[in-house]
Amino acid sequence: MVTAAKIRQLPVAVLAPNLTKIGRGQRVRLSSRGFRPRKSVNLYVASDPVYLGSGVADDDGVVTIEGVIPDDLDAGEHSLALIDPETGDGFRQDVSLETADASSALPATGSDSTPTMALGALFVLAGGGLAIAAKRRRFV
Repeated sequence: MVTAAKIRQLPVAVLAPNLTKIGRGQRVRLSSRGFRPRKSVNLYVASDPVYLGSGVADDDGVVTIEGVIPDDLDAGEHSLALIDPETGDGFRQDVSLETADASSALPATGSDSTPTMALGALFVLAGGGLAIAAKRRRFV
């Protein structure tokens, strides 16, 4: 059974690609070498281990596995881990999941132009009305 303590004991490795931040619902694809050829390897995200997927190491012991970060994963520090389920051997890469709060939102720029647009439309209508009235006076 995979536990958070077991994952923390795994050697830290830079799994390809070198992720440092993850997001909820993000698809991750990790690769690493050093596994037994033609053996199954599992991908987990942990502080509380969640299974994300599995793959089989090639003849050179290289495995590539895809998984999706759970939508309910808590913000904070986590590890992505590739683990041989038979031996418990594997590697981990530490990552962080940040929340999308107001401080990370894009800043508000500019201003609300609705009142200015309404005033401009009013001037255009008034000008048009005055032009029509002036034209009628000439023909009367």
